[in-house]
Amino acid sequence: MTDPQATRPRAVLVAGDANIDLVLRGDVVPRFGQVEQMLDAADLVLGGSASIVACGLARLGVPTTLAARVGADVLGAFTLDALRSAGVDTASVEVDAHVPTGMSVILSAPGDRAILTNPGTIPTLGGEQVLAAATRVQAAHLHVASFFLQPGLAAELPSVLADAHARGMTTSLDTNWDPSERWDGLAEVLVHVDLLMPNLEELRALARALGADLPAGAGPGA
Repeated sequence: MTDPQATRPRAVLVAGDANIDLVLRGDVVPRFGQVEQMLDAADLVLGGSASIVACGLARLGVPTTLAARVGADVLGAFTLDALRSAGVDTASVEVDAHVPTGMSVILSAPGDRAILTNPGTIPTLGGEQVLAAATRVQAAHLHVASFFLQPGLAAELPSVLADAHARGMTTSLDTNWDPSERWDGLAEVLVHVDLLMPNLEELRALARALGADLPAGAGPGA
């Protein structure tokens, strides 16, 4: 007889950004001078790389916990409701009474987009909160998202990932884009990462930052 525990998906702890996205479509390239532009659509949706991954895993039936921080505001409540509706364990999402929930405005055009972000609580997540969540849920895997939006967590991430490995967890990292485009601090982190998950543009930028000699034509979009 098959052991039900053997076929049950292994639990995942996701750590990173939890915020709201306001996605605008249509005539989204701003024209200053108090010009009023009409849009095709505007949607308020759950954002944040970590939140989106957590929701996706939970909807697939994977026991998923999110370690993140939101504000004690309407956007924070929206974020928590969306996570819980997807089946994500939000017991490790802390609510900050003094800092607003992060929010991004997405200017979405065919084939491309621009992202304007008010960080809010996004940079306030720390390693201690992630490790406390790992102790509570005893997950098999730790996924970290939005490295460059969380300088506090980024500085502690080598020790956090090493601790995860010591607990028998596997690890993955989605850096996302670096707004400063310096791509600093990853060399010490990558030695503790089992799976790196950049897109093509991020991979090229990371490779250059780590000293790779890429062909002249291997820039973004090449």
